[in-house]
Amino acid sequence: MTVRNLILFLLLAAAPLVVQAGSLRCGSKLVSIGDSSFRVQSLCGEPSAKEHVAVNEKAVVQGNDQGVQESRKTVKVEKWTYNFGPGQLLKILTFSDGTLTKIESGGRM
Repeated sequence: MTVRNLILFLLLAAAPLVVQAGSLRCGSKLVSIGDSSFRVQSLCGEPSAKEHVAVNEKAVVQGNDQGVQESRKTVKVEKWTYNFGPGQLLKILTFSDGTLTKIESGGRM
């Protein structure tokens, strides 16, 4: 196998892992980045822990005929931890204003 073919093989083998990074399987259901906290909880159940991380303010800029106006918007950030059992990695989900924005793996329990 040439180096070029080996690199191509490795990239193709890793492709499903890249796709999975933005999603989480809860039993036979799949939740993804962009899903609402309501949908995640209805498919995955109650998390093991919920943490209110921060309340950030975000600038919202709107342009109209009178010029540009800037306002502030409060964004609530939460982290939910799911423990799917012994030998499984913890899954840490980050929500901003009720929308899933990040899925991370933690340690084992």
